[in-house]
Amino acid sequence: MLVLALPLAVFRTIYLDALPPQVLPHDAAAILYDTIVRYLRLGLRTVLVLALVVAAGAVVTGQSTAAVRTRQRLAAAIGRLRDGAEQAGLQTGPVGIWVYANKELLRIAAVTLAVLALVFVGQPTGKTVALLAGLLLVALALIEFLGQPPQPYRRPHNPDLNPAPRDPQARQPLMCRLQG
Repeated sequence: MLVLALPLAVFRTIYLDALPPQVLPHDAAAILYDTIVRYLRLGLRTVLVLALVVAAGAVVTGQSTAAVRTRQRLAAAIGRLRDGAEQAGLQTGPVGIWVYANKELLRIAAVTLAVLALVFVGQPTGKTVALLAGLLLVALALIEFLGQPPQPYRRPHNPDLNPAPRDPQARQPLMCRLQG
C-alpha cells in the first residue's frame, strides 16, 4: 500500500514540474492529476482501514495471553451487564438459552453479513469499513449479552419422594452398621 501511495505523491511533483506551461497550465495539470488518482487514493485509504480492522480482529481472536485475557474481561463485563439486567427484571427466557447454544453459528452469521455488506457496497470508503466494523462489534456484543447460560437443574427436595435419612448410621452401608 505504501509502495503505491508514496510514488503517487512523488510522481505528482515530478509530473507538474516536467509539464511545460504552454501545453497545460500548472493549476489545470494539478486538477487533472488529482482527478485521475482520486479513486486510487480513496481505495488506498479504504484498504488501510480494512487492514487495520482485520489486524485488530486477528489480534483479539489470537491465542496470546493478552488476547485471551481481553476476551475474558469483555465476556465478564458483558456477563455483569446481563446479571444487572436480570436483577432489573429482564428475562431472555428460551431465546437466551437458544442464543447461548448457538453462539458460534450466530457469530459466523454476523461476520458473514458484515463481509457481504462490504462486498456489495458500491464504492466502499474507510468510513464504510469503520461503520460496518462498529456494527459488527455491536452485533457480537448483543449475541454475548443475550446468550443466557442454562441454569443447572436442581431437583427440588420433596420429603415424600426423597426422604432424608435422620439416623447418621442410616447413611452408612449395611455392612458397616452390622459391624459397629
